Amino acid sequence: MVAVQTLAVRVTFLTDFDAEGVLAVEKAVEPSPLSAPDLAALRKSPGVNGRIAVTDSGPFAGGRLVGFCLFRLGSRDVELFRLSVHPGYRRRGAGRALAACVAGLMEAWPRDSVGVTVRERALGSQLFLHRLGYRGTGVVRGAFPDTGEDGFRLVYTRPGAPIARGGGPGRAG
Repeated sequence: MVAVQTLAVRVTFLTDFDAEGVLAVEKAVEPSPLSAPDLAALRKSPGVNGRIAVTDSGPFAGGRLVGFCLFRLGSRDVELFRLSVHPGYRRRGAGRALAACVAGLMEAWPRDSVGVTVRERALGSQLFLHRLGYRGTGVVRGAFPDTGEDGFRLVYTRPGAPIARGGGPGRAG
């Protein structure tokens, strides 16, 4: 078995200057990727923020965008819309760093949980989130209008917070 080296990444705020890199990752990952106008509209929605994972080492030193996440801070929770890592950089720590950043929002902005709806066929995403402590809370029928696909609702709950239930609008994977 070949060991995969952990990637040195830094997580920073998503800005308008990062749109091209975000869309490149999106196209490499999603069956129906966001368009530039869709991304701009989502980012302008109330409470929506984003983070990017950037590598500063190796052949792409100087800041290659390798992953991103988009989320909304609600009054009691965080709704994760996207958490994507370019396929060439998976299993090297970028996704874990982005997920840790989102989970950290529960401490910085007192929130009880992070919720996400994942495509039913995205088993890799489901397993990744499960390893991070997300638990299934239900099925959202027809959650993905582009394919009519159902989604699995996963929620990460802050220790000591009431367990969150039910569906929501966020989608990943």
